Amino acid sequence: MRRLVLGTAVLLLACGSPTVSKSASTQSPGGSSAVALPQADTHAATVVGAPVSTATPGAAASTQADSTGNAATPSCTSSGAASSPGPTQIVSQAATDDTFTLTFDQGVSQFEATPQASPNFTADPSGLPVVLRGSAGVRIVLRGLHFPGDPGGPSSFMPGGALVEEIRRIGDFEGVVTWAVGLRSPGCASVTASGSTLTFRFVPLSGKGTGKG
Repeated sequence: MRRLVLGTAVLLLACGSPTVSKSASTQSPGGSSAVALPQADTHAATVVGAPVSTATPGAAASTQADSTGNAATPSCTSSGAASSPGPTQIVSQAATDDTFTLTFDQGVSQFEATPQASPNFTADPSGLPVVLRGSAGVRIVLRGLHFPGDPGGPSSFMPGGALVEEIRRIGDFEGVVTWAVGLRSPGCASVTASGSTLTFRFVPLSGKGTGKG
């Protein structure tokens, strides 16, 4: 009986011990034991370690908006060529806020738009001084017109714009028409030509480039 009990105990010890050791650890090449990571944990660590973008969600939209605003900012126009086949004539004038519009009977005339540091002008052809409201100005000279080149319509405007205080015709002689613009602060004209219309939009002078229409 004693031999049977001892034999059973030896058999249980021989069978149970190796199973626990194999499931609990693995042998490293250096002889030390290391706990094995489950496969699922290893995969999760790989995902967390992937590169993460640091861009702010609104950054791209802000850059695009800034780029579009800058591109749309009007620049100064110093002069422009005529598009009419011959002498033309102004048939209407209009002024609203900081915009002055001239419409011709065919095409548009050659023009020059010159900023100046004061609202003091000289009438053409008399040479008499003309002082407009404001602290700065722009002189608009139109060439290649019939004589008279601007025979009808109002000769002055008070548009009440943020920049423009007064617009007045100060010359119409031998195919040259001159308009003076009085500004509240230094500014220039951004000019667009469309069909038979010239549109002068007056903008602050600081930070603007110059160009030809």
